[in-house]
Amino acid sequence: MITLIIAFPNLVTGRLDTTSNVNIESIKLEAEQSGYGEEATAEEMADSADDGEYDPAAEALKEMEKKSKNK
Repeated sequence: MITLIIAFPNLVTGRLDTTSNVNIESIKLEAEQSGYGEEATAEEMADSADDGEYDPAAEALKEMEKKSKNK
């Protein structure tokens, strides 16, 4: 595969000179506004994981809290 790219570089760079038909001015990026910037505490994250599903990140968080309290 590398040999083909070295032998025929136009396979990779052949379309760099062409212009695209996309109008950059018409592109809109929208972000959801609810909850952005709010940080949850460790307790809130652990409580939200109590929905019955196993969450390894929540388990690790609980273990880290226990170890930090024991020090």
